[in-house]
Amino acid sequence: MKAIRVHEFGEPEVLRLEEVPQPQPAPGQVLVRMHAIGVNPVDTYIRAGTYPQKPATPYIPGNDGAGVVEQLGADVNGFKSGDRVYVAGSITGTYADYALCNTSQVHPLPANVSFARGAAMGTPYATAYRGLFQRAQAKPNETVLVHGASGGVGTAAVQLARARGLHVLGTAGTEHGRELAREQGAHHVFDHRAPDYLTQILNTTSGHGIDVIVELAAHVNLGKDLTILAPHGRIAVIGSRGRVEIDPREAMSRDADVRGMALPNTTAREKASIHAALVAGLENGTLRPVIGKEFKLSEAPEAHRAVMEPGAFGKIVLVPHGQRSEARSQRTEVRDQRSALT
Repeated sequence: MKAIRVHEFGEPEVLRLEEVPQPQPAPGQVLVRMHAIGVNPVDTYIRAGTYPQKPATPYIPGNDGAGVVEQLGADVNGFKSGDRVYVAGSITGTYADYALCNTSQVHPLPANVSFARGAAMGTPYATAYRGLFQRAQAKPNETVLVHGASGGVGTAAVQLARARGLHVLGTAGTEHGRELAREQGAHHVFDHRAPDYLTQILNTTSGHGIDVIVELAAHVNLGKDLTILAPHGRIAVIGSRGRVEIDPREAMSRDADVRGMALPNTTAREKASIHAALVAGLENGTLRPVIGKEFKLSEAPEAHRAVMEPGAFGKIVLVPHGQRSEARSQRTEVRDQRSALT
């Protein structure tokens, strides 16, 4: 099969398309033929060698994707050959024609959901759900601010919060991104590059402040976030690219919490709860992943650059060699989304 492999950590050029043996499922495992593969910022950190946990090289990157069950190992119940699934984690890596998974890493993909949208579920939606509901314990009727609402995790957080009955505020750095956040259900959207955007946010809450903040760029915003929290407010730190200075008094005066999270820390029971909720959201249409850009598998280096670009919106996906026709509807969908936003 074709697969992207990394032989040494470094720049995107270390992502090489190679021919490798197709894996075979052992007992309790499922082989999935990949039709779309999710690209996440964490993939770039691992590739660059800056992530705390480093895989042994050579390795196939990727945790997310969607496709069709190709083969089942012994003792596998609940799936059959030909089932449509999305993948949230993999034994062998998802940047390939086929990915070998444990059954706990494979989840039903409803017939009304495209493979590209399925590829958006594993990391972005699970991260947003865990940050909002398992870590920040967001509740209906509370006000939530998604700080960076136009990317893959941000759009997921907006949809999840709106479906749960929260009052949703979002920020984005471009008008395109702000319109996208509105389309996903944000009640109010702000330009986080505007000098007075924090005042605008507070005015929207009549001075009460924000109950929950989903923070995707803590290295820039955490100190500011503390100044707009409501009493007993919570900040879920989902993303950060460096250090930041804060004033602890801002947290003390509000009895506020800053709660970090990393998806690998999620327990098996928590993961099962997350994906049960996500599958239900796909089935009833409240969750609608936004596909931003699509690349061929051989274009993985370009995809890694794109996922880190400022102002990127929606989910970036790779399409394996020979599966391009499976994503034609997604190219049409992307054009329709762009037309709707202009």
